[in-house]
Order: sequence, then C-alpha cells, then structure tokens
Amino acid sequence: MSEEATVPGAETDATKALRAATPAPEPVPVGSAWTGGQWSFVRAVVGAGTIVRIVESAIANPTSHATTITVAALGVVAAIALTLGAWTQVAAVALLALQWKTTPSWLVYNTVRDLPLLAFVLAPAAPFGSFAARGRVDPDGGWRLPALVFKIPWYSIGLLALVHGVRPFLLERRATVGEILIAVSGALFVALAPFPQTRPIAWIQHFVANALLFAFLSLGEDWIDVDMSLAVLSTFLLLFDPSWFPPHRTAAPELVFFDGHCGLCHRLVRFVLAEDREGLFLFSTLQGEKIQTVLDEATRARLPASVVVQDSQGRVLVKSAAVVHVYERLGGIWRVVALLLGAIPTALRDLGYDFVAKVRHQVFARPAESCPLMPPRLKDRFVA
Repeated sequence: MSEEATVPGAETDATKALRAATPAPEPVPVGSAWTGGQWSFVRAVVGAGTIVRIVESAIANPTSHATTITVAALGVVAAIALTLGAWTQVAAVALLALQWKTTPSWLVYNTVRDLPLLAFVLAPAAPFGSFAARGRVDPDGGWRLPALVFKIPWYSIGLLALVHGVRPFLLERRATVGEILIAVSGALFVALAPFPQTRPIAWIQHFVANALLFAFLSLGEDWIDVDMSLAVLSTFLLLFDPSWFPPHRTAAPELVFFDGHCGLCHRLVRFVLAEDREGLFLFSTLQGEKIQTVLDEATRARLPASVVVQDSQGRVLVKSAAVVHVYERLGGIWRVVALLLGAIPTALRDLGYDFVAKVRHQVFARPAESCPLMPPRLKDRFVA
C-alpha cells in the first residue's frame, strides 16, 4: 500500500477544508470603533481649546468695541456648552457662525479649524459623557458614529493641505519651506488615507509634518502660519481611529469589584459599561458574595473600599493600577490614556487616587442601591 508523500509546509486536504469553511473576518466599518465616551473626550478637548483661543485673542487684542466684546462673550458661552456636551449641535453651529463672522472663512486654516465643529453638528446627540446624556438608564444609549461623519474630515484635511501648498502659485509668489512641507505631506495623506492598512501611516506622517512646523516656530522662524498649525493639530484628535488600538481581549471576562455605597464607583461602572461593547468586564460589589468565592479572607482584608480588578491571570489590582488596567483593556483613546498614566510612577499615581478617594463621598452623592440602575440587556454583566 502506497502512502501519499507530503511536503513540509504544504496544506493538507483537511487544512484546506478547514480554511474554506472558516468565514473571512468582516472589515470594521470606518468610524465604528468610536464610542460615546471617546467622542465626548475629543469634544471636551476641542471645546476647551476653543475657550482658550477666544480668551487669548481677547487679551492679545484689547478693545472697547461693543460688538467685538459681545462676539467673544457669545463664543465663550458656546464653547463652554460644547465642552460640556450641552446643546452640542447648537453650540457648534453658533461657533461656526461666530468664527465666519470674525475671520475670512476662505482661509485654509479657518476651514481646517471648522472641521471638528462640522463633525459635532453632524454627529448624533447625547453620547456618553455629555450633559445631554445625564440621567439616562442605558449608559451607551445606542450611540453610534456614522461613517460619513468620520470620513468628511479625513478626506478634507489632505485636500486642504494641498490647497495650502498651491496657494503661493495662485498668488504668484515663491512658496515657503513650510508650505512645501505641508503640500508634500498633504499629497501623501491623500494617497494613503483611502486604505485602512496605510491610514495610520497617513496620520503619523501628517502629524510629524505639522509638529515640525512647531519645532521651527520655537526657533523663531517667521514663515509659519501659527493659526494654520494650531488648527490642524487640534483636528488630529478627530482624525484618530480608535480601531488602531483595539480592545485587549481575554479568554474570559475579567472581574471588577466596586464599592456599592460609592457614587463615584457607580459612575466608573457606567463608564466601563458604555465603553466596553465586547463584554470584557463583569461587575460585582465588594459587599457581595462573589468576592468571597474568588479571594481569600487575607486578601480581602487588604483591599481598599473603592475599585478592585481581578485580571485574567488571577492578579488583584487596586487603586491606580486597577484604573490603568481597565483603560488599557478598553482600547482606543483609553489605551493611549493608559500609556500616559502608566508612565507616571505608581506611588505618584496613587497619591492622586487616594486624594480623589478621600473626597469622593463629599463630591458624589451616596447611591440608593448597591448596583447602578441598568437596562435589562446589561443585567447579566453583574454577578452576585
């Protein structure tokens, strides 16, 4: 009886059949990795930056002109509303109108500056973390970012950089080094942005190009359009795709134990539930029975009355280490935040954590129930 010879590394019939039967992974829709909390984070950063820019402009250009003062005051009010996520669309429209009134809207940097505001107008209202979402039983609320809202700034930013590069030729003057740099970077951005595999490269190289402008600015160069650079850099948060840092999945959900009598802890649980769309974490109170079955008495006696995480390896994480671990597992912008927090020495992080823990009962009202009020679809995320 003859045996069929096999070549090392060659696929067998069984392997081919298994591969054919395995469905190909579906591509992640553009912008779908954005969560409400991440969107609110970006909105708050852009809003706060707008407040600073308006105030600095008012200080740098003091005037008694009533119209100018009124416009600045209205701009600050609208920017505060945007930062808090209160009447976001109305606030963004107001800022667009005020900015178009005070500066020529045809300038490239003004158009770039307006891209985040346009995105906030088009995005669905009341993402988690906004004032408009307060009191909602479901933390996530079904909020999803439409792909178009994410695509508009992505395809606009490179084209605007190209316009900035050809502007000298339209004005019949010699291009500066900065304009050439941004034009080349914009061309690369336009070429790389349409493809998911090269989109991170497009983001990085364009960020570096604009960062170089700031480097020359610090050396006293006078060819840099400061407003243009600030506008583009503030837009990079909006161009960030959370899918570049996917959630850190484990074989089984990890356990988050929280103080059922702590209002801040309840808010942290709601935050994780809103941002964790894959069921990475299960929750239980420190006062419940579950913790007694997974941790021995000596370990429980050493735990702080706040938030404790038991990870997939059985490690017990407390204080700032627990918070950093949760952020890292959630992925997206939160993983970047975790990397930044992780760079801070643990002792220093814990000092900040202990301060917040000390005042949390004075700042956040004591909850009526040990577990946050949740919709039925999230009930199985809590274990007794």
